[in-house]
Amino acid sequence: MPDGNIYKLVSHGSGDDREEEEKQGVTTRAANNIHRPRDLYQHTPHKSALQLPLREVPGPPLANGDPGPIQYTYVPFTTTDLFNWKTHTPLYSTNPAAVASMIESVMLTHNPTWADCQQLMLTMFTTEERARINSSAQKILLAQAVADAKPHPEAWAEEHYPRTDPKWPYNTAEGVAHLQTYRTAVIMGVKAGGKKPTNMGKIADVVQEVKESPSAFLERLLDAYRMYSPIDPEATENQRLINSSFVGQSQRDIRNKIQRIDGFWEKVLAS
Repeated sequence: MPDGNIYKLVSHGSGDDREEEEKQGVTTRAANNIHRPRDLYQHTPHKSALQLPLREVPGPPLANGDPGPIQYTYVPFTTTDLFNWKTHTPLYSTNPAAVASMIESVMLTHNPTWADCQQLMLTMFTTEERARINSSAQKILLAQAVADAKPHPEAWAEEHYPRTDPKWPYNTAEGVAHLQTYRTAVIMGVKAGGKKPTNMGKIADVVQEVKESPSAFLERLLDAYRMYSPIDPEATENQRLINSSFVGQSQRDIRNKIQRIDGFWEKVLAS
């Protein structure tokens, strides 16, 4: 983050700009590229002045007439953005992995504040789901504090995952660090909170449908492992188990073809 930058919270503009923003959603344009995250606080003065959620604007001139430091005006999520994310994302209860991926992308591309995170969670999750996510995030931070031998791990976890708005500033290194830790904790909480009690029977129930492609079936199988087991389907040490499930639960003709592939059992299907 370049020296001299000033970050401040402002409301939306007025007139034609405001009307256009409400119509399209200020951050909806960035949401179209949601799977192409940018570096946090990337300073690119040669690019467009619109950098979301921090919009680059000229600062007031200095007393000697030289240009002042660049300022960034912060634009909150619009109702259109929230509606689009809610509408185009599966339910957390049915596909927590997809929701976690969406939340992670928003965190990386939009750098939300604490208040923005609450607004996003209110939109995407039920009361019970939010409680589960917050509890998971706090447990993860507490475990991290204990592992790092923090003097007061409970207080440290509470400080970094507060229940009320801490109003961390964008214009200090400490504030930015707090926000990054909080966003990461939210992502980890969403991932952990979506797991169901271990139930290998649910995984065994996932079988390839007659007209289902092998890739679509594999994705459903991997999602079942993520949701109903503590097994990481992408870990190298679990590949034989994943491959065995994939073969055993595929359609017969697919199963026969797969078993004739040399070195199949060592392949990493999840990659």
